[in-house]
Amino acid sequence: MLSKSEWVHKYPTTCPGCNANLTKEFSVTVGFANGHRHLFEESSCLDADGVLQDVEGMITAGMHGSTTCGSCGENLDDHELF
Repeated sequence: MLSKSEWVHKYPTTCPGCNANLTKEFSVTVGFANGHRHLFEESSCLDADGVLQDVEGMITAGMHGSTTCGSCGENLDDHELF
């Protein structure tokens, strides 16, 4: 299992593409993958610090594949904060 620091994904709390508030419920779309295969997408949001909220333990399990803005589709992975 991954350590917490390995599954935490942190982004700006406003979308760089459309300035949407990404801390609102359902404001981001998370793509889940098993290896290189895209499986499905779910809605999530960021907390006040910009940390992506886990979806039923799937991010913790290492299945995170992508994160996009739910409003404009901006690829937030290009803006991930490390």
